[in-house]
Amino acid sequence: GRGGTAVRVELVRHEVHGADTGGLVVDVDEGAGTTTWSVANVGDHAVAVDQVALVHALPDVRFPLRLFRNGYQSWSLTDSAAFGTDEDPTTVDSLPFLRDMHHADRSPADGGDLRSEQVTVLRDHDGPPVLVGFVGGRHHDGTLRLRGGPTGVELRAEATLGGAVLEPGERRTLHPVVVRTGDDASRLLAAWASEVGEAEAARVTAPYQVGWCSWYHYFDGVTEDDIGANLARAADWPFDVFQLDDGYQSQIGDWLVTNEKFPSGVDGVASAIAASGHVPGIWLAPFIT
Repeated sequence: GRGGTAVRVELVRHEVHGADTGGLVVDVDEGAGTTTWSVANVGDHAVAVDQVALVHALPDVRFPLRLFRNGYQSWSLTDSAAFGTDEDPTTVDSLPFLRDMHHADRSPADGGDLRSEQVTVLRDHDGPPVLVGFVGGRHHDGTLRLRGGPTGVELRAEATLGGAVLEPGERRTLHPVVVRTGDDASRLLAAWASEVGEAEAARVTAPYQVGWCSWYHYFDGVTEDDIGANLARAADWPFDVFQLDDGYQSQIGDWLVTNEKFPSGVDGVASAIAASGHVPGIWLAPFIT
């Protein structure tokens, strides 16, 4: 056996997708664990680019192979999944509305695919974790897609440009893709987040609000009693804002009319939060009908 050897992630090719890919070239430069790349239009007419991908082979995998799935937004699935066993939730039978919400690439996943947004961590049967991630997200979306391929198991790093038009002679630099190995997945993710923050000039020293939000424990099942129970414990918590999230409203669209779980109404809950010394916060979604 390989003992503690990490999963090998080897770049084997690149791909570019669009209705017309004539004139498009992809330049790739592999460094020590970091791949920089760009796409250029060297043709004589404008071309719309849907996606550019780096395709990596994963040789010598010892199954089971698991990956960390990072969600696209706060409602997206985030978990650990087993390749060949678990499924991507947005299959061909899923609602287009859900695919639009939960993935950068809005097309259904092929059978057997597993995907993660911006970053993933791979780990096989007996090896340490391996992180693969995009260093940035400002200029395009990034998806890591695990699938079976001609060389066995493949991991695709997909830069989704969504039909961005490149004029003749125009070049677009894509976010670098890094491969990092280590002994602890949490430390790998923390280091990746720091690298992305530095690349994107994150305001890590700027003032920010610290808050409690009901969604991340109660989801839409929150009650007024839940809010009161947490307020009773909050004296020693370093929170400024205390936010009531989804689940209080009588109907979607009736954002200031509460349901039977909140007999005191919005004003009563807000007053209780303010009386505890916190800033009342409320979630609403005015564009959902």
